[in-house]
Order: sequence, then structure tokens, then C-alpha cells
Amino acid sequence: MNNLQNIINRQANVSRKWKQDLSTLTNFLNIPFPYIPLFIEDISTYIKLNDYENNRIKTIQTIGRIIRKDNIDMIVDLKKEVLFPICLKPLHKTDIFFKTPRNNKNNIWEYNAVRVYGTLIRKEFQIVLGISAIFEVTDINNCQNIFRILGLLARTEYRQIPTSKEVNKLFKEQWEEQKRLKLNCTPRNETESGPSIEVESKKVVEAGPGNCPFDTRHMFTKFKLTGKSFRVTSYNILANVYASTSYSKENLFPYCPEYALEIDYRKQLILKELIGFNSDIICLQEVDNKIYDNDLMPTLSLLQYKRHNTEMPKFALIWSKIENEKVKKRFLQRNTTAQVIALRSRERPLDVLVIANTHLYFHPDADHIRLLQAYYILLYIENLIEKIKQEHPQSNVSILLCGDFNSVPECGIYQLMTENYIPENYKDWSSNLEETVKDVSLTYNVRFASACGTPIYTNYTPEFSGCLDYIFYEKNKLEVEQVIPLPNDEELALYVGLPSIVLPSDHISLCADLKWIT
Repeated sequence: MNNLQNIINRQANVSRKWKQDLSTLTNFLNIPFPYIPLFIEDISTYIKLNDYENNRIKTIQTIGRIIRKDNIDMIVDLKKEVLFPICLKPLHKTDIFFKTPRNNKNNIWEYNAVRVYGTLIRKEFQIVLGISAIFEVTDINNCQNIFRILGLLARTEYRQIPTSKEVNKLFKEQWEEQKRLKLNCTPRNETESGPSIEVESKKVVEAGPGNCPFDTRHMFTKFKLTGKSFRVTSYNILANVYASTSYSKENLFPYCPEYALEIDYRKQLILKELIGFNSDIICLQEVDNKIYDNDLMPTLSLLQYKRHNTEMPKFALIWSKIENEKVKKRFLQRNTTAQVIALRSRERPLDVLVIANTHLYFHPDADHIRLLQAYYILLYIENLIEKIKQEHPQSNVSILLCGDFNSVPECGIYQLMTENYIPENYKDWSSNLEETVKDVSLTYNVRFASACGTPIYTNYTPEFSGCLDYIFYEKNKLEVEQVIPLPNDEELALYVGLPSIVLPSDHISLCADLKWIT
């Protein structure tokens, strides 16, 4: 028993070092925001443990029943098996009190509590707590070895702190009876009003996923950029047709809850992520027309984003050098599509940015096809720049090429973009032996660099993880000011793969701040 107690004491000391950045909760510090206790159904359910011993927010220690097992707010955020203390106490509804930064009520503990010690273990796709010992605690205020649990289950601002009876009523209304959302609109002016119109949601309002990895990334993008600087986001948002089928749910993404694969769920996360980046330029791939027209564009247009969509013409430039008819047939069966637009800076009228957004062919044995697709897009951009310079000879034209290239850095596209040359014997030409391309070399006279470098992965699934997405910029015209950090290994591995209940695509968005050099 003494050995166990020594372990417990050491872990208690370690726990004091586990701090959570509360900057995302800053707005809660100045409003009467009630924290409803965290209710836990059983110890083998997802729970999230946080240490708030820095006293910036007074939290409550409580135990009861979890309302939603799949709520991400209750997922544990530790990577390894760790021995740690957690405080448990059976509660009745009459024991529930709100505690807020402005509420000094501290009489939540009316009975003896128990202290439970256990080990985090992984079972299939869940991390659960295995109980190893239970001790009774009679003096809760003087117990230093107890982990504090904060349950952010209520996210509504209240102007008044409810009484205990009001708490019970509110608890019943908000968490035992899920509600639909109703919007009532009455048109009126200074003298008259018209008939009211109501619309009600078809589905009940459900709890969201809580904090997502992109919420942390948004700490680096709180403000829009000005002057010589601009922010770019590139994101393959995973088309609904690839996520919602039975095959996808059973074979491609079996680790992801089905509701989190539904586009009605994912689009909310996509919009939240995009809006929080405060980007000047957004390049998306795998965008369904319905989602674009009904959700993305109406929302983003309110933030002054405008639509642009240009279909590339047929490929017909280096055709005479390719003799393999199988290559030509396969290439022509694939749409080489890109979105290309030239934008003039409002603050620096002579600066013109040519932006291309693309999504290249995905097949594993098609490195040669992707290489030809990328080369064609570069030639198209080159022709466009020549026209711009003819019409506006004083312009300073820079190139930005974004997208899902379906090509890792070891393949030819990255070399073409950064080294400007692909020799005739390059390995990509024979990625499919029946379609080997012979006697073709590629050169290009603009040197690019990858704004986000070459991350270990921008696509993350159990079957494949690698860097497929890039923001290429013209190296001698632009420079990188900031790369928005990508989610770390722990955040991704916690859900086995992408998509997940906190990240809506199998790809990770790229975001970087660039500026003109001169």
C-alpha cells in the first residue's frame, strides 16, 4: 500500500505540471458563464482530464453520468499509459451547483468522496481507465492529490446565476430533452410590421465536438494581414461522394463514427476552420457543387470572398514527344483541371498575383500522368503571365500554385517545381511499365518553393500517411512570414486516422503567410 501511495504522490506532483492553455477561454472570464458538472456514466467511457491548478478559473470536482458518450469534450488527451488520480463522488440533482468566475459558492461537497487511481489503457479505438485502487476521502478541501475535472457541457451565456432549482430545470431542459432550432422573423420598419415567418430545423440541436485541433491553429491567425503580406489556405475538404458511401464507412474510414462522416456534420467544421484562418486566398479541392453553392459560398461571401472557376483547355503542348498511345489515352481520360486567376493588390496596384488551384490524378501508378498534368498547368500559367505583361508592362507578377498534387516530395512534381528540371530517365516516367514515357524531359524557368515545407503528412489514414498537398510560391518574388503549425502526432493518432469527429477531412489544411519581397 505504501508503494502505491508513493506512486500516487509522485503522479500528483506530475499532474500539477499539466497545464492547459486557457487563452481560448479568455472571453469566458468576464461573463457569468455557468459550468455544468461533468457527468460520467462509467469509468470505461471517454473522459477528458484537465489540470486547472493555476486558479484562473475556479472549477468543480464532481461525478455522475455522461450525457453523450461520443462528445469530444470527454476524450482523454494523454498519449501513453499513465497512472493518475481522479476524484469521484456520487451526485444527486439537488447537489448540482453552478460555479463561475463571479460565483464564490463552494459548498458543492456535502458528503464523503472517494479517490480512484487507475491506468490509461487502449482498447481497440478507445482509451479507457482501468481502476486499480479506491480510497475514501473525508476532507475534500485539504486533499492535494485529486485531479480536477472541468465539464464544459454548457456554452450559453447567462445574465443571471440560476438558483439550485433553476439549475435542475435548466439541466433537464438542455440535456435530457434535445431541442430543435426555430427562427422567427418579423419584418418591420419605424412605423409598420409585416407577418411573422417561422422556420424550424428538421433535426435536433446536438452537442458539438468541443475544442478541435484547428482551434489551436487559429491562435496564429486572429487578424487579417495588410500591406505587403497575405495569407493563403489550401485544403482538400473530402468530397461527400467519397465519405458518405457504405464502402467508405465500412472500408476506408471504419474508425470514424458514421455521423462524423455525414456532410451536414463535416461542413460545419470545414466552415469554422476556414473562417478562423482569416485568409486572403482560399484554395479548396474536392468541393461538391451542392455544398459549394448552398453552404460554402453563401457563408464565405459574407466575408467578402468571391467565386472563381475556370476550366483548363485540352492538353496539346508536348504531345508530339510522347509515342506511347496508352499514356495518351490514359491522360486524356483524366480531366486536367485547374482554377487560375490573376489578382491585383488593392494596396499595391503594381503587384499582381497569379493563383492556380489544382487536384491531380490520384492513382498510385500514375506518377507520370501527374507529372504531365503539373507541367501543363505551369505552361498555362506561363502563357497567362505573358498576356498580363503585354497589357500591363509595369506589373510585378508573382505565381502561387496550390492544391492536392497526390505526389510525395520524393516524386517528380516536387523536383520539377523546386529544381526546374526532369530528365528523360527520371523514375516517374516508368511508374507504370506498360505506359513508360521515353525521350521526354521537362524544364521550367521559374523556381518555386513550398511555403509549408514538406510535412511528414498532409494526408493521414491508417492505410496511407504522407505529404500530398502544397502551397508553391515563386521564390524570388515572395517569401514566407509564417507557417501555421499543423496538428501534432498525438492529436491525429488519438482518433486513429482522418477524418475524425474533430477534423472533417482525410487531408490537413495548409495555411501560410506570405509577402512580396520588394
